[in-house]
Amino acid sequence: MLLAAMIGNAIALVGEAWRACPIDYSAANSFVATHYGRESYFPTTTAEEPIYNGRRGVYDECDELNPATLTGSGFALRPCATAVDDWSSLDQMRSRYLPELKRVLVDAYPGNRISDIIFWNPKLRGEGWEADGDPTLERTGIASLAHLDTDMLGFGGEIDALVRMVERNRIESLIDGQPEPGAPLIGRGRALADAVSSGQRFAIVNAWRNVDTSSPILRAPLAVLATRYPPTAAGARQRVVPEQSPCAQRSRWYAFPRMQSDEVLLFLQYDRLVDAPSDIWHCALPGVVEDEEAPPRRSMEMRCFVVFDERVPPSSDRFTGDAVPNVQRLTDAWR
Repeated sequence: MLLAAMIGNAIALVGEAWRACPIDYSAANSFVATHYGRESYFPTTTAEEPIYNGRRGVYDECDELNPATLTGSGFALRPCATAVDDWSSLDQMRSRYLPELKRVLVDAYPGNRISDIIFWNPKLRGEGWEADGDPTLERTGIASLAHLDTDMLGFGGEIDALVRMVERNRIESLIDGQPEPGAPLIGRGRALADAVSSGQRFAIVNAWRNVDTSSPILRAPLAVLATRYPPTAAGARQRVVPEQSPCAQRSRWYAFPRMQSDEVLLFLQYDRLVDAPSDIWHCALPGVVEDEEAPPRRSMEMRCFVVFDERVPPSSDRFTGDAVPNVQRLTDAWR
């Protein structure tokens, strides 16, 4: 459980877990304090946490194991064989990977009709790599601090600003040419902004995978936090990040050991619907080395802007409606 080293049953919890690893919360705490004035969002800067094996399932509110799913826990490991043989090629990603990933996402949302998916911000990560500054396909090191990918509240409900960020970084724009910053939205970008303006539900999903076909991931796997918030009173609005800190007694970290190159880990970074799983904190675990002779971890991540064929009622809308977190941002959002 989250911050298990600070509670009495830490030893028992570690015994049930796959591993125990230090988690560094310093960047998360610094971000929330700087941008929202909330000190100690997580109650410590580092803690030795039990890491649970997500392949076995995710514990629900009754401490029973259930399969990890996007709609249940906010993350899921899915089979995803790929024809891509050069992950530095954006053309291969567009022609081969995006259709494969679209099928996986549609299957991961059974019962939900998806009207559009925009794939954006691809990034290659590896142990020992330094950020190369490539504006189209960045190659950088692993991220070992607990973090979220996008500060959605920082947009302040400004739909065009959000869509411009996505449009500038979608795969097609990275290949064919990015629009100028602040350029008016036209074509597909304008259509996306109109869909969001009409109240359509959208989610941002990160798709993370091993790109080494010769080895499973045996070093520095990715961990995700099954975030649980303190229960609200009957009829009260759900409170979420950064308004509400995760519940230390109910949240758990998970990893998926030995991820293969034909698997993809999907995890939610945002859902407009306030009652849906969202805001999955995550980080690499550099302290996990299952084989000292294993090659360095090499991975690819892709953000997916998923638009659903449904509208979110204002009472449940955490982007522009009544469910927007009740906090004030102290600094300007990144655009």
